[in-house]
Amino acid sequence: MFAVRSRELHALLRRGSALALIAAAGLCLEGGLARAETTGTDGGGNYGGDRGKPSERHDQFGGSGGGRGDWINPALYTPPQPKPVIEVVPPRPVPPKPVAAKPQPLPRPVITLPPLGSDYVRDQLVLTLRGNLDDAALRRLLARQRLQVIEFKRSSLGGVVVVKARITDGLSVERVLGSLRTTGELAFAQPNFNYRLSLASNAAGQYVVKAMDLEALHKAATGKGVTVGVIDSGVDAGHPALVGALIGQYDALADAGGGQPAHEHGTAMTGAIAARTDLEAIAPDAQVLAARAFAGKSQASGQGTSYDVVESLDWAVAKGARVVNMSFAGPKDALLSRSIARATANGVICVAAAGNDGPGAPAAYPGADPNVIAVTATDDLGRLYGKANRGGYVAVAAPGVDILVAAPGGTYTLTTGTSVAAAHVSGVVAMMLEKNPRLRTGDVRKLLATTATEAGAPGVDPEFGAGIINAAKAIDAAQVAKVAAN
Repeated sequence: MFAVRSRELHALLRRGSALALIAAAGLCLEGGLARAETTGTDGGGNYGGDRGKPSERHDQFGGSGGGRGDWINPALYTPPQPKPVIEVVPPRPVPPKPVAAKPQPLPRPVITLPPLGSDYVRDQLVLTLRGNLDDAALRRLLARQRLQVIEFKRSSLGGVVVVKARITDGLSVERVLGSLRTTGELAFAQPNFNYRLSLASNAAGQYVVKAMDLEALHKAATGKGVTVGVIDSGVDAGHPALVGALIGQYDALADAGGGQPAHEHGTAMTGAIAARTDLEAIAPDAQVLAARAFAGKSQASGQGTSYDVVESLDWAVAKGARVVNMSFAGPKDALLSRSIARATANGVICVAAAGNDGPGAPAAYPGADPNVIAVTATDDLGRLYGKANRGGYVAVAAPGVDILVAAPGGTYTLTTGTSVAAAHVSGVVAMMLEKNPRLRTGDVRKLLATTATEAGAPGVDPEFGAGIINAAKAIDAAQVAKVAAN
C-alpha cells in the first residue's frame, strides 16, 4: 500500500489540474483505499501504523509517522472543472434610420439694376431661367410676379432660355427687379436696354480707298471664305453692290410685323464690309450673315434692345460667323456680355463702335466689353472724330468720317461715325482670318495694336487707342503668326 503525505496531496489537489489528479492516483494503492498519514511533528515522520510505530515501508520512505491520517478515495474524487469559455459575440450594429434630406433652396437670381441715366424699355424685363419649364409653367411663374411673357427662345450660347417679359401692373423696372431677388427658378434678370446705331451724319467727300490703300490690299487678301455677322437694321439685299454678298438673313423683330424693311444703317455697314461692285469694300469676298435687331424710320432713329441683340448674336454664331460687327452703342449689359463671352470662347471675334456721344460720355457697350475690339473714327487727315467717345477701352482707330456707302433703293450716300469705322475693321479682321484661321480675339487685338500707325499721345491713349489701323501690316502679321505657329 502506498502512503501519500496529506500535505503534499492537498497541495496537488489545490492546484486543480490534470497533473495533480494523475499524481494523486499514482500514489494510491491499485484497486483499493489509500490511507495517508499527516506528517508528524517530530521532525522524522514514518508512513503506516499508529504514531511512533514503524511503517512497513519505513525502510523505503524513512522517518517516523506523526499525526492522524485522512483517507481519500480517488475514485470518488471529482476534480474542479474549468469554467466554460463563453464566446462574446458583439451586437450587430443597427443602421441609423434614414433622415430625409431637406430640400435645398435654389440660389438667388443675379439681378442687374439699370445704371443711373441709362436707356431701357420702361415696361419690359429680360430674364433667363435656371431650369427647363414648359410654356404653361413659365407663364404661371411670371404671372405670380405680375409679368406677362412676350416671347422666349433657347439660346445656343450657353443653352439657356431667354425670356422677354412685360410688367403688367405699372410698377417701375427697378421695383419689379427687386421683387425677383427670391425667385429661385430665375437665373438672371435685367432691364431690356436700348441701343442706338452709331451713325452720325452725312457729308461730302471720299478718301477711304486711298487711306487704306485698298487696291494694293486686295492683291494680298479679300476675306474669301470668311463669314461676317452684321447685327444691325434691315439690309437692302437687292442693292446692286450687295448682290452675292449675303448668304443669310434673320429678323429678330419679325414678331413686330413688317418683315425686314431696308434701312440706311444696315445697308451701309454691310456695303462697307463686303460690297461686290461699284463700291470698294474692305473685304469684297467675305460672306455676310445679316441679322435685323434694330428698327427706325431713319438712320438716326434706329433702336434695338438687349433681347433682340442677344437673339441675333446667337443666330449669327450658330450659322458659322467668325467675325461679328456691332456698330451700335448703349449701356453696360450683363446678358449681352455673357453671350459675347461664350461667342469669344467659340472663336468668334466681335468688333464694335466706340460710340458717338462725345469726349465726356461714359464708356459705351458692347465696345467697352473686354471681349470686344472697340473702334473709334478718324477723318481724311487722321484727326479724331470730334463726337467720338474716349476711354481706355478704345483699341484702334479707322477711317469713319465722310465715307461713301450703299443706301436703300440702289443708291449711295455719305456717312460719318464710329459705326462705319468699326465696319472697316471687321473687314480687315476677315482678311486676317483668311490668312490665319487660327486667330482668336486676343491675337487679333495684339496684331492690330502692334501694326497700327501711332496717333495722338505716344503709346496707347484713350482717344486713338493703339493708333490708326494699318491693314496691310496687320494682314502680313497674321500670315507671319501662322508660319511661326507651324
